Amino acid sequence: MKKIMTVISMLAMIVVLSAEQSLWEKAMEIAAENWNWIPRLTTTTSETKNLKSQELEGSTELVVKHNLYEGIIINELVTSSINGQEESLEEASKRYIEILQRDNTPTRSGMFFHVPGEEFTLKNNGKDKQISGFDCIGFDFSYRDEESKKKSSGTVWLDKKSGAPILKEFSPDKNPRFVTGIDMIMHYHYNPDNGEWYAKTVDSNVHISAMGRKMISNTTVSYSEHWRYHN
Repeated sequence: MKKIMTVISMLAMIVVLSAEQSLWEKAMEIAAENWNWIPRLTTTTSETKNLKSQELEGSTELVVKHNLYEGIIINELVTSSINGQEESLEEASKRYIEILQRDNTPTRSGMFFHVPGEEFTLKNNGKDKQISGFDCIGFDFSYRDEESKKKSSGTVWLDKKSGAPILKEFSPDKNPRFVTGIDMIMHYHYNPDNGEWYAKTVDSNVHISAMGRKMISNTTVSYSEHWRYHN
């Protein structure tokens, strides 16, 4: 009887692992079919507060347009403001030169293009959650980016039915100097009728401790007016 129960337990475990693998394979298929979506507009808003006084230390807003020109994605500064005051595009362009020169050409990279292995672990955490109308199941992960080599850990929530990633909560394993913690949440758009899937917003909370002061910087990056890149 004991042997029978052991066999039954092993079979049940195999079924669970197979279902998890199948769901992740669906997530990978969705990512592969939607790898070339690009937002026409990226809006970044940020506020930094003093944790002790809860006073606002500063705020910024940046809007960048991404257009295709002769096969190359051009980043164009639309507006920029500091503490509610709009700044000249000339000054803002100097301050955000790295962002404007960034290559936003889409690639088939990231955790959704990888099978779990040595640099990428994935495990069902047994938790369910309804997110944006989708019944989701949570998978804890640890992933090292193949390009930046930076490692992050967190939980990705997949739609139980389609396998589509709906939400990703994560933090980098190492923080920059003066940063005591970073929490990030990435929200994804998914349309089950036509299969469209892409990143919608990224929220980040950065905890800073420097010169006896503790602050928190809350940033939201919103992507809109998506279009497909074809070179």
